[in-house]
Amino acid sequence: MTGVSFNKAFGLERNHFDRLVHLSYGLFLVFPVREVLFRLTPLQGFWVIFVALNIMLSTSAIYELLEWIGGAYLGDDTSRAFIGAQNDPWDSQKDMTLAVAGACVSLAVMFLIKLKKA
Repeated sequence: MTGVSFNKAFGLERNHFDRLVHLSYGLFLVFPVREVLFRLTPLQGFWVIFVALNIMLSTSAIYELLEWIGGAYLGDDTSRAFIGAQNDPWDSQKDMTLAVAGACVSLAVMFLIKLKKA
């Protein structure tokens, strides 16, 4: 409406939608993963949470590897558009960290709700 983008107005060099998606991935997907592990495996207590966090991290890493492979073989202009790094050499690590951080927040909230019920 104003003709100035949000990023330009606040001096942000990149579009942070990618980071929001990775955070949301951890926040919203860890609960179903934890439930599947709890119901279908003999894991209990700490191990359910530990394995759920590891699944979040490993699937996020697999996505980042696929993104890198796709960017490496698609060509110059297309690969820059495909890879969301936007001149950040630590983009993959930050994305994976946000996914795990979102999962940790979600699991902590579930734990606190469970404590309150007890």
